[in-house]
Amino acid sequence: MLVIGSGRASLTFLSHIPDRALKGVTVVDPTGLWLETWGQRHARMGTRFLRQAVTQTPFLDACGLESFIASRGDRDEDSIAPPSELEGGVRRPSFAVFSKFCASRFKARADRFGRARVLADEVTRLEIVPPED
Repeated sequence: MLVIGSGRASLTFLSHIPDRALKGVTVVDPTGLWLETWGQRHARMGTRFLRQAVTQTPFLDACGLESFIASRGDRDEDSIAPPSELEGGVRRPSFAVFSKFCASRFKARADRFGRARVLADEVTRLEIVPPED
């Protein structure tokens, strides 16, 4: 299986497929690192808080990020958008804490994410080959 890009969508997809489906997966991204292009883009934009809710992470545990923040003893104002920046009552994580959370999940689940080979390259063309009869 070929996955193009190592951003949040790819990570979410690979987090949700069965372990056995990860065998032979190749991820192609210009950096060759998980979430690196995504992180660089947000750093350039000066993103302080992400647009998604704190429960929307690429991993299976919807409360994992909140648990991560609590276990680190982070102050809410450093990790979650303050009330003046809330949109519709949605708690939004900071870019920094989300990045640290993802890095901790990669480390904790190296057995899973290490199965996917991540290549530093670009996909410039795809050709669909019809199945042989």
